[in-house]
Amino acid sequence: MRLLNLFLLAIPALAAPRPKGCSNGTPKTVVLEGARLVKTKQNINQYGEALNNLVVQADAWLTQGPWTVTSKNASVPNGTK
Repeated sequence: MRLLNLFLLAIPALAAPRPKGCSNGTPKTVVLEGARLVKTKQNINQYGEALNNLVVQADAWLTQGPWTVTSKNASVPNGTK
């Protein structure tokens, strides 16, 4: 779970291009701390293999549906569907 939280926090750091004027690699941001984004990106690189395994597992789970209540084949006890 900790790895998943780390991944979710790092998505903006991975997707955002480096703003101009950031010669030291720390982005100048308004809402988030730039240094914390850099540290998170480094942590993701450290756990790259585990992150890839997590993504592969999640992708496999997505194909195991259906996940809606209306797509059930079994009838309910009272006979209505």
